[in-house]
Amino acid sequence: MAPEDVHKTAFRTHEGHYEFLVMPFGLTNAPATFQALMNSVFKPMLRKGVLVFFDDILVYSRDETQHEQHLRRVLETMKQHQLFAKESKCVFGGEAVEYLGHIISAEGVKTDPLKIEAIQQWPAPRTLKELRGFLGLTGYYRRFIRSFGLIAKPLTDLLKKDAFQWGREAQDALNRLKVALSSAPVLALPNFSKTFVVETDASACGLGAVLMQDHHPIAFISKALSAKQQTMSVYEKELLAIMMAVKQWHYYLIPHHFIIRTDQQSLKHLMTQKVTTPLQHKWLAKLMGYDYTIEYKKGRENVAADALSRVQGATLFTMAISQIETLLLQQIVESQNHDAQLQGVIRKLQGGEAVPKLQWNDKWASRRNRIIVGNNEDLRIAKLVRQIIRLCDVCSRAKVENIASPGLLQPLPIPDTIFADISMDFIGGLPKVKGKDTIFVVVDRLSKYSHFMVLCHPFSAKDVAQVFLDNVYRLHGCPTSIISDRDPIFLSSFWKEFLALQGVESKLSTAYHPQTDGQTEVVNRCLECYLRCMVMVRPYTWVKWVALAEWWYNTTFHSSLGMTPFEALYGFPPPLHVPYLPRDISDKEVDEVMRDRQATTILLKHSLLKAQNRMKQQADKHRTDWEFDLRNWVYLKLQPYMQNSLRVHKHSKLTPKYFGPFLVIEKVGKVAYKLDLPDDSQIHPVFHVSLLKQAAGPLEKVMPIPEDARFRLKPRKVLNRRLVKRGS
Repeated sequence: MAPEDVHKTAFRTHEGHYEFLVMPFGLTNAPATFQALMNSVFKPMLRKGVLVFFDDILVYSRDETQHEQHLRRVLETMKQHQLFAKESKCVFGGEAVEYLGHIISAEGVKTDPLKIEAIQQWPAPRTLKELRGFLGLTGYYRRFIRSFGLIAKPLTDLLKKDAFQWGREAQDALNRLKVALSSAPVLALPNFSKTFVVETDASACGLGAVLMQDHHPIAFISKALSAKQQTMSVYEKELLAIMMAVKQWHYYLIPHHFIIRTDQQSLKHLMTQKVTTPLQHKWLAKLMGYDYTIEYKKGRENVAADALSRVQGATLFTMAISQIETLLLQQIVESQNHDAQLQGVIRKLQGGEAVPKLQWNDKWASRRNRIIVGNNEDLRIAKLVRQIIRLCDVCSRAKVENIASPGLLQPLPIPDTIFADISMDFIGGLPKVKGKDTIFVVVDRLSKYSHFMVLCHPFSAKDVAQVFLDNVYRLHGCPTSIISDRDPIFLSSFWKEFLALQGVESKLSTAYHPQTDGQTEVVNRCLECYLRCMVMVRPYTWVKWVALAEWWYNTTFHSSLGMTPFEALYGFPPPLHVPYLPRDISDKEVDEVMRDRQATTILLKHSLLKAQNRMKQQADKHRTDWEFDLRNWVYLKLQPYMQNSLRVHKHSKLTPKYFGPFLVIEKVGKVAYKLDLPDDSQIHPVFHVSLLKQAAGPLEKVMPIPEDARFRLKPRKVLNRRLVKRGS
């Protein structure tokens, strides 16, 4: 602070008065004063490799050598004027930098992902103040969004007096802005040695314009027309679009000659036609200071600006903008020069001799306007495209291979006794009846006999264990093994301890591969079908029909068993409604019953084995035997399937299909592999071969597993609480 101004910063505290000796935040003139200081210090370097905005100093260069020179000059200037930078906040030699809410790189300018993430999570505004905050943040990035003014019009209309009433149209506009920002293109940096092109268009509801160089967009602008402007003639609207664009991009256009393209042909002669309206006088006077040429472009060719002016209610998802630099053409020309057979034909063409179906285009030979590739097989377009796609990291993550399902079918071993090996799962999402909306399904893998038990959601592992004891354990005893998916209930410490105390082995499916327990999935589908048939008209009565559905399923003939599950379990057909006839039973009859029972079990295993082999033969017709070597790199397919005790996730259709690549460290069984996942991943590392894809080419950075693809265990109930005093 200047000594004569120190007293102006005085403030009072309980300890007395204090004054600032250096310029503090909050003073009215502080920003302008500080910016003036920075401009004065760096004046010789401004826009010559250096940009300054308050305390942000951006040093940009064409190459490392020039960058070192610029950086050294900046640091020496700061040292000379006693200006200090904090090293932890500096970035040196970066290819991209965050600057004023934008990411600047050699490719161009794009939005800051952190800012966009904040916009994506922005809730629906409840007050005018919240709405202004959202529009202010999104408006900062409006140059990246085609038709921003038209998309945001339902929101800006709410800013009018007594007009704030949040409805469907406003919510749709909010969602469209979020989508447009998440897919905003990379805008090219302007090159002032090239000609700027401004394409404009007007429609009944809005104006649009695009600033371009070499067909590559630099900025977009759009604006909704007011009620008065909508009454203008087409000529006036098109001229208004030109005025809007020239005013917006004044600093790009004022020192250079530029081209204006419009689909209003009469505007091509703007400077020579007769001026008849006050608006023409006003706008022509503003255009007098610019050096420009107006070109006519047919409306159907003026795609970009036309879309900006006409989009209303439509959602723009993405715009792919890229600049491609390739040596392919040069390599093809070289291949022609080294092809001895082709050289004779080229000499004839260069000498003016006619060769059927061949032409000479100054540098290369072509056939029917298609360039001829020489004897270099690596340049054959089909082979080249396949190779590029195979080595493309984005393609590997996003595309699914069109091959038969990897991994041959590996049936689970057939149990030796009934209810020694069972499987279990949950059916959720049913209409809630007195708190009940879930069915707990338990299936015996040998007899296929099933039990269906109704649960109230939310339920804990303790609740499931009690239902299992009351309905399955009391009838069939304790099994030796249980097959289930990776539901958090079956992963909980209580469930693991419960099974360990009973001496039961828990067999969990591999991650994201529910086909491991395909039997229970089929039973679930049958049960849902039964209930739909029973309660289609009155769905809220489904609880009353679960018992009948269980009886129906267990007394239905199974082709794989050759009998009903009831008969497989009890050794005789399901009872009919016949009168009870008491009689004496001798030891001989008991012996016969037991022999029949044993014969039934043997027949049951034989039938299951035949059905299993038949199913494997059919399944393997549409599968491939796919294997990976240890230390191979593979991509991992993550498409989480719904589990009833997991929180619901929202998944976009445009998210990558595969993640990784990850290293194969172990083969588990015949069709599963263990991967070396990141330490922070909360997911089982063993996956079925159908979820893996061989990685090809040089490996780039590993794409992390997304948060919503990881299992998260959520507490079901607080069992106890304790208060602890601080310091104790």
